[in-house]
Amino acid sequence: MNPFPGLEPLCPWESPEHTDHYAEVDHSKPAFEEFQKALADGSRVVRHGLVVLTTGGSGCGKTSLMHRCAAWVKGAPPPGHAAQIVDLTREGRSGWDSERRVRHLFERLADELESLFDDDAMRMLDERRGDPDRVAPALSKALRAASEIAVVLLPPSEVPDEVVRIAGLTGKSMLLLAETSVEQVAAACAHTLGPACATPVPQLRVGELAAEDGWRYVSHHFARHRHRHGGGAWRDVTEDTMRTLVEKRGRMSVKELQMLLHGKYQEIADSGQANGPDLTFEDFSEYYFRTARGI
Repeated sequence: MNPFPGLEPLCPWESPEHTDHYAEVDHSKPAFEEFQKALADGSRVVRHGLVVLTTGGSGCGKTSLMHRCAAWVKGAPPPGHAAQIVDLTREGRSGWDSERRVRHLFERLADELESLFDDDAMRMLDERRGDPDRVAPALSKALRAASEIAVVLLPPSEVPDEVVRIAGLTGKSMLLLAETSVEQVAAACAHTLGPACATPVPQLRVGELAAEDGWRYVSHHFARHRHRHGGGAWRDVTEDTMRTLVEKRGRMSVKELQMLLHGKYQEIADSGQANGPDLTFEDFSEYYFRTARGI
């Protein structure tokens, strides 16, 4: 058996079983708690709307964190409202300029939400199609009339202007979750849309693994797998091995660790050699080299 999950981002609002897959590594726990604090007064989204930007390097779990935040809001929406999650994370358009991308995102958002609205709201939206400056307020008005909030997961942003533009369009009853792995975007948004801004954009930061995160990740998934499956045969690994693995790698993302553990344990499961001595740093290093990942 393979105690480690596959490689797609976790999505607990769509797959509830993913809820217990989250291991508190790479600063994800304080980032999630920061999000909960920012949304403690749910009326903030209803009254003003909000954009939240998740930042961090590639593979650090930004998308999984956004999905976790969306699931939390859906489970506890503002009083008197329902939360509708719209996943636009795959709607990025490489090669398009920022304005065209933003226009596309708000068109897609209107498409995804139209089933919530009555005929009058739909006519209002149809008259404004193609112009995000008119579509966004119409969406906000229609959401308020339907007592809904839209929780929107956006594709990665690579230029600061895009996040700033989206923030300017976000209206009442809208919660937009954005992400970037580009440090210049994070820095520019912190300056332009920081606490001093009239409508500040909170930033949630995730990062590379600390030395203790390797063991924290492994022990979490061992415990989860035992709980769900009543045990299971697999080769164990020690805390010292995981610490050495992360320290030797130098800079390691949770995605890299996930790929390593999932791949190695799947190889063991496929070979029928689940029983055996503890896995060592050398075992993982050999797997890295053989699969052209290096360590």
